[in-house]
Amino acid sequence: MLKSLKIALLVLCISFIPMTLWNAGYLFTSESCDPKFGCQGTFFLKTYILSFSVILSTFTITIAHYFILGRHNIQNTRKVIIFTFIFALILGVIGNESIMIAQKIGIATLIALWVAIPLFISIGFFESEKNKLEQSTQHS
Repeated sequence: MLKSLKIALLVLCISFIPMTLWNAGYLFTSESCDPKFGCQGTFFLKTYILSFSVILSTFTITIAHYFILGRHNIQNTRKVIIFTFIFALILGVIGNESIMIAQKIGIATLIALWVAIPLFISIGFFESEKNKLEQSTQHS
């Protein structure tokens, strides 16, 4: 369980912190604030929507990790950490633009896809890593 919690913390930090800093820097330097909400309101709204996306991503990746690797007490390899890092960063960048995506496809569809896509990608990757690790221990 501790290994899966480390993965959850990695996804949460890598998805959320860089994009929040990006939003703050962008609003500060470009001053492209919404006239209705102002700069601070725009920042809080973008951060709120980003946090919802990040929490969904963290939950789905952690669940996939726990049921495939963590429950079987398989160590997190370097490939698992690198995959999680890059995947979390990509999800953070996409999550930062989730307002525009929701306008195109609808909120319910966005939420369903936001859970399904990271879950299936994570399951595929973690399952292949589990199989590789099991094959390497059988040959040893």
